[in-house]
Amino acid sequence: MMRFGMVSAIFLALLFVQGSLTSVPGPSSEESVELRATLQAPVEGYSVTANTFIDGLLEATGRFKFPIGIVWVRKTSELKPIHISWGDATVEQIVQDIVRVQAGYEVDVRNAVVHVRPRGAISDKENFLKLRISRFDVQNQVAETASKRLGMLVNLEVNAPKPPAAGQVKGGVLFERGVEVGDPRISISLKDVTVEGVLDSISLASPFKVWLVTFDVDNSLTPGGFRRTVSPVTGKAVPDEYQPVWELLKWGRTPY
Repeated sequence: MMRFGMVSAIFLALLFVQGSLTSVPGPSSEESVELRATLQAPVEGYSVTANTFIDGLLEATGRFKFPIGIVWVRKTSELKPIHISWGDATVEQIVQDIVRVQAGYEVDVRNAVVHVRPRGAISDKENFLKLRISRFDVQNQVAETASKRLGMLVNLEVNAPKPPAAGQVKGGVLFERGVEVGDPRISISLKDVTVEGVLDSISLASPFKVWLVTFDVDNSLTPGGFRRTVSPVTGKAVPDEYQPVWELLKWGRTPY
Protein backbone atom coordinates (compact mmCIF):
# COMPACT_ATOMS: atom_id res chain seq x y z
CA MET A 1 0.00 0.00 0.00
CA MET A 2 12.58 4.65 -0.25
CA ARG A 3 12.06 6.93 2.44
CA PHE A 4 9.33 9.49 2.63
CA GLY A 5 11.49 12.31 1.30
CA MET A 6 11.28 10.54 -2.04
CA VAL A 7 7.58 9.94 -1.58
CA SER A 8 6.96 13.65 -1.00
CA ALA A 9 8.48 14.41 -4.39
CA ILE A 10 5.96 12.25 -6.21
CA PHE A 11 3.15 14.07 -7.97
CA LEU A 12 0.16 11.91 -8.70
CA ALA A 13 -1.54 13.12 -11.86
CA LEU A 14 -4.21 10.91 -13.41
CA LEU A 15 -5.54 11.24 -16.93
CA PHE A 16 -8.77 13.16 -17.52
CA VAL A 17 -11.67 11.09 -18.83
CA GLN A 18 -15.26 12.01 -19.43
CA GLY A 19 -17.81 11.55 -16.66
CA SER A 20 -19.63 13.27 -13.85
CA LEU A 21 -17.36 15.19 -11.50
CA THR A 22 -17.33 15.83 -7.77
CA SER A 23 -14.51 18.05 -6.53
CA VAL A 24 -13.15 18.87 -3.09
CA PRO A 25 -10.09 21.08 -2.43
CA GLY A 26 -9.08 19.06 0.63
CA PRO A 27 -10.12 18.37 4.20
CA SER A 28 -11.28 21.35 6.24
CA SER A 29 -10.27 21.92 9.84
CA GLU A 30 -13.84 22.92 10.65
CA GLU A 31 -16.84 20.69 11.09
CA SER A 32 -19.43 20.95 8.35
CA VAL A 33 -22.78 22.45 9.21
CA GLU A 34 -24.48 19.45 7.66
CA LEU A 35 -22.57 16.95 9.80
CA ARG A 36 -23.22 18.91 13.00
CA ALA A 37 -26.94 19.00 12.20
CA THR A 38 -26.92 15.24 11.57
CA LEU A 39 -25.12 14.48 14.83
CA GLN A 40 -27.47 16.68 16.85
CA ALA A 41 -30.64 15.27 15.26
CA PRO A 42 -33.04 13.68 17.80
CA VAL A 43 -33.69 9.94 17.62
CA GLU A 44 -36.51 8.02 19.30
CA GLY A 45 -36.84 4.30 19.85
CA TYR A 46 -33.62 3.11 18.22
CA SER A 47 -31.65 -0.06 19.00
CA VAL A 48 -28.48 -1.72 17.72
CA THR A 49 -27.77 -5.43 17.77
CA ALA A 50 -24.43 -6.36 16.21
CA ASN A 51 -21.63 -8.90 16.38
CA THR A 52 -19.06 -6.27 17.41
CA PHE A 53 -18.95 -2.57 18.23
CA ILE A 54 -17.46 -2.03 14.76
CA ASP A 55 -20.53 -3.62 13.18
CA GLY A 56 -22.66 -1.46 15.45
CA LEU A 57 -20.93 1.67 14.17
CA LEU A 58 -21.40 0.56 10.57
CA GLU A 59 -25.08 -0.01 11.24
CA ALA A 60 -25.47 3.43 12.82
CA THR A 61 -23.65 5.29 10.05
CA GLY A 62 -25.75 3.50 7.46
CA ARG A 63 -28.94 4.41 9.29
CA PHE A 64 -28.16 8.08 10.00
CA LYS A 65 -25.94 8.84 7.00
CA PHE A 66 -22.76 10.50 8.25
CA PRO A 67 -19.15 9.99 7.05
CA ILE A 68 -16.89 8.05 9.39
CA GLY A 69 -13.28 6.90 9.58
CA ILE A 70 -12.69 3.94 11.89
CA VAL A 71 -9.36 2.73 13.23
CA TRP A 72 -9.27 -0.31 15.48
CA VAL A 73 -6.95 -3.04 16.74
CA ARG A 74 -8.49 -6.44 16.10
CA LYS A 75 -8.26 -7.97 19.57
CA THR A 76 -10.21 -11.04 20.63
CA SER A 77 -11.68 -9.00 23.48
CA GLU A 78 -13.27 -6.68 20.92
CA LEU A 79 -15.00 -9.44 18.99
CA LYS A 80 -18.07 -9.62 21.18
CA PRO A 81 -21.74 -8.89 20.40
CA ILE A 82 -23.46 -5.72 21.52
CA HIS A 83 -27.08 -4.76 22.08
CA ILE A 84 -28.03 -1.20 23.02
CA SER A 85 -31.42 0.51 23.02
CA TRP A 86 -32.28 4.20 23.25
CA GLY A 87 -35.57 5.88 24.04
CA ASP A 88 -34.57 9.47 23.34
CA ALA A 89 -31.07 10.36 22.15
CA THR A 90 -29.15 12.26 19.52
CA VAL A 91 -27.14 10.60 16.76
CA GLU A 92 -23.97 11.77 18.50
CA GLN A 93 -25.04 10.15 21.77
CA ILE A 94 -25.71 6.90 19.94
CA VAL A 95 -22.24 6.92 18.40
CA GLN A 96 -20.63 7.74 21.75
CA ASP A 97 -22.55 4.97 23.52
CA ILE A 98 -21.55 2.37 20.92
CA VAL A 99 -17.89 3.35 21.26
CA ARG A 100 -18.08 3.27 25.08
CA VAL A 101 -18.90 -0.43 24.86
CA GLN A 102 -15.24 -0.97 24.00
CA ALA A 103 -12.85 0.48 26.56
CA GLY A 104 -9.98 2.61 25.31
CA TYR A 105 -11.64 4.10 22.23
CA GLU A 106 -12.48 7.73 21.55
CA VAL A 107 -14.59 9.76 19.12
CA ASP A 108 -13.75 13.11 17.59
CA VAL A 109 -15.01 15.09 14.62
CA ARG A 110 -12.47 16.58 12.23
CA ASN A 111 -12.34 17.34 8.52
CA ALA A 112 -16.17 17.06 8.48
CA VAL A 113 -15.79 13.35 9.31
CA VAL A 114 -16.51 11.41 12.51
CA HIS A 115 -13.39 9.54 13.64
CA VAL A 116 -13.21 6.56 15.97
CA ARG A 117 -9.83 5.31 17.13
CA PRO A 118 -8.08 3.46 19.97
CA ARG A 119 -6.65 6.00 22.41
CA GLY A 120 -2.86 5.81 22.54
CA ALA A 121 -2.69 2.24 21.21
CA ILE A 122 -0.41 3.06 18.29
CA SER A 123 2.31 5.69 18.31
CA ASP A 124 2.29 8.28 15.56
CA LYS A 125 5.66 7.11 14.24
CA GLU A 126 4.26 3.59 13.74
CA ASN A 127 0.92 4.75 12.31
CA PHE A 128 0.89 5.10 8.52
CA LEU A 129 -2.20 7.33 8.78
CA LYS A 130 0.04 10.06 10.22
CA LEU A 131 2.44 10.10 7.27
CA ARG A 132 2.42 13.42 5.42
CA ILE A 133 2.21 13.72 1.65
CA SER A 134 3.36 16.93 0.01
CA ARG A 135 0.81 16.65 -2.77
CA PHE A 136 -1.95 14.26 -3.76
CA ASP A 137 -3.91 14.97 -6.91
CA VAL A 138 -6.47 12.92 -8.81
CA GLN A 139 -8.73 14.24 -11.52
CA ASN A 140 -12.02 12.82 -12.75
CA GLN A 141 -11.47 9.29 -11.43
CA VAL A 142 -13.61 6.86 -9.44
CA ALA A 143 -12.83 6.62 -5.72
CA GLU A 144 -11.31 3.15 -6.08
CA THR A 145 -8.63 4.51 -8.40
CA ALA A 146 -7.80 7.34 -6.01
CA SER A 147 -7.61 4.87 -3.13
CA LYS A 148 -5.32 2.50 -5.00
CA ARG A 149 -3.02 5.35 -5.98
CA LEU A 150 -2.81 6.37 -2.34
CA GLY A 151 -2.05 2.77 -1.35
CA MET A 152 0.79 2.55 -3.87
CA LEU A 153 2.27 5.81 -2.59
CA VAL A 154 2.10 4.88 1.09
CA ASN A 155 3.50 1.40 0.45
CA LEU A 156 6.75 2.96 -0.70
CA GLU A 157 7.32 4.22 2.83
CA VAL A 158 5.68 1.49 4.88
CA ASN A 159 7.37 -1.44 3.18
CA ALA A 160 10.73 0.18 2.35
CA PRO A 161 10.79 -2.17 -0.66
CA LYS A 162 13.53 -3.70 -2.72
CA PRO A 163 13.57 -2.46 -6.32
CA PRO A 164 10.77 -4.26 -8.24
CA ALA A 165 11.65 -6.66 -11.01
CA ALA A 166 11.31 -5.42 -14.57
CA GLY A 167 7.69 -5.11 -15.58
CA GLN A 168 6.36 -5.22 -12.00
CA VAL A 169 4.57 -2.38 -10.25
CA LYS A 170 4.97 -2.00 -6.50
CA GLY A 171 1.93 -1.01 -4.47
CA GLY A 172 -0.73 -1.87 -1.97
CA VAL A 173 -3.78 -4.00 -2.59
CA LEU A 174 -6.87 -2.64 -0.87
CA PHE A 175 -9.81 -4.65 0.43
CA GLU A 176 -12.67 -2.72 -1.14
CA ARG A 177 -15.78 -3.13 -3.23
CA GLY A 178 -15.35 -3.01 -6.98
CA VAL A 179 -16.50 -0.19 -9.19
CA GLU A 180 -20.25 -0.19 -9.62
CA VAL A 181 -22.28 1.18 -12.50
CA GLY A 182 -23.06 4.82 -11.83
CA ASP A 183 -20.24 5.46 -9.34
CA PRO A 184 -19.32 9.14 -9.81
CA ARG A 185 -15.87 10.39 -10.65
CA ILE A 186 -14.09 12.64 -8.19
CA SER A 187 -11.32 15.20 -8.26
CA ILE A 188 -9.11 15.89 -5.25
CA SER A 189 -6.18 18.30 -4.96
CA LEU A 190 -4.36 18.24 -1.62
CA LYS A 191 -1.10 19.72 -0.36
CA ASP A 192 0.85 18.82 2.79
CA VAL A 193 -1.80 16.39 4.00
CA THR A 194 -1.75 13.23 6.11
CA VAL A 195 -2.84 9.87 4.74
CA GLU A 196 -5.83 10.12 7.08
CA GLY A 197 -6.70 13.47 5.52
CA VAL A 198 -6.63 11.95 2.03
CA LEU A 199 -8.98 9.15 3.11
CA ASP A 200 -11.31 11.75 4.61
CA SER A 201 -11.34 13.67 1.35
CA ILE A 202 -12.03 10.56 -0.72
CA SER A 203 -14.96 9.76 1.57
CA LEU A 204 -16.40 13.27 1.38
CA ALA A 205 -16.14 13.39 -2.40
CA SER A 206 -17.44 9.90 -3.16
CA PRO A 207 -20.22 7.43 -2.25
CA PHE A 208 -17.73 5.58 -0.01
CA LYS A 209 -18.59 7.41 3.21
CA VAL A 210 -16.84 4.88 5.45
CA TRP A 211 -13.15 4.06 5.62
CA LEU A 212 -11.89 1.34 7.94
CA VAL A 213 -8.32 0.54 9.00
CA THR A 214 -7.70 -2.61 11.03
CA PHE A 215 -4.35 -2.93 12.79
CA ASP A 216 -2.82 -6.22 13.89
CA VAL A 217 -2.86 -6.99 17.60
CA ASP A 218 0.75 -8.14 17.14
CA ASN A 219 3.17 -5.28 17.80
CA SER A 220 5.62 -6.40 15.10
CA LEU A 221 6.44 -3.79 12.47
CA THR A 222 6.89 -3.67 8.71
CA PRO A 223 10.39 -3.18 7.26
CA GLY A 224 9.64 0.55 7.21
CA GLY A 225 8.83 0.54 10.94
CA PHE A 226 5.02 0.73 10.80
CA ARG A 227 2.32 -1.28 12.54
CA ARG A 228 0.90 -3.93 10.21
CA THR A 229 -2.71 -3.94 9.02
CA VAL A 230 -4.92 -7.03 8.77
CA SER A 231 -8.21 -8.11 7.26
CA PRO A 232 -11.03 -6.79 9.47
CA VAL A 233 -12.96 -10.03 8.95
CA THR A 234 -10.34 -12.77 9.33
CA GLY A 235 -7.63 -10.93 11.24
CA LYS A 236 -5.04 -12.46 8.93
CA ALA A 237 -1.92 -10.42 8.37
CA VAL A 238 -1.35 -8.94 4.95
CA PRO A 239 2.08 -9.54 3.34
CA ASP A 240 4.41 -6.58 3.72
CA GLU A 241 4.54 -5.99 -0.02
CA TYR A 242 0.82 -5.12 0.15
CA GLN A 243 0.91 -3.05 3.35
CA PRO A 244 -1.05 -1.11 4.39
CA VAL A 245 -4.64 -2.05 3.56
CA TRP A 246 -7.97 -0.44 4.33
CA GLU A 247 -11.57 -0.75 3.27
CA LEU A 248 -13.77 1.82 1.61
CA LEU A 249 -17.45 1.11 2.20
CA LYS A 250 -20.71 2.63 1.13
CA TRP A 251 -23.39 3.24 3.73
CA GLY A 252 -25.07 -0.01 4.66
CA ARG A 253 -22.17 -2.19 3.50
CA THR A 254 -19.97 -4.40 5.66
CA PRO A 255 -16.37 -5.59 5.13
CA TYR A 256 -15.65 -8.75 3.19
